[in-house]
Amino acid sequence: MPARLRTHSQKSTVAARAKGRPDPGETAEKAALREVLEETGYEAQIIQALPMPFAGSTTSTAYFLMQPVGSPTPFKSEETNTIRWASLTEAQDLVALTKIESGRKRDKAVIEAIRVALESWPI
Repeated sequence: MPARLRTHSQKSTVAARAKGRPDPGETAEKAALREVLEETGYEAQIIQALPMPFAGSTTSTAYFLMQPVGSPTPFKSEETNTIRWASLTEAQDLVALTKIESGRKRDKAVIEAIRVALESWPI
């Protein structure tokens, strides 16, 4: 199953999943859905939460497996240069190019958690 990756070069990240902080009173799930829409143009539905928060250099982030709902809408995000679908193997290769070690380590752990979660999916 491909992952939707956004790429940007403004910082030191080569590939990332949409993420961000919740607004006041917003649940992690609502924040994740909002961030996906803002950063990729996709409405999505959550399939399941990944089993743990993942530590970065300044925060911990909760991640969710999602699937797109409908077609993407136009979006404008200063955080995103391009978006593309990538296999988990391609995602790992892209993440390996990230310069910040803590972000690279977190993103590799997220990809592995996705892989494990997908192994339990009914076919």
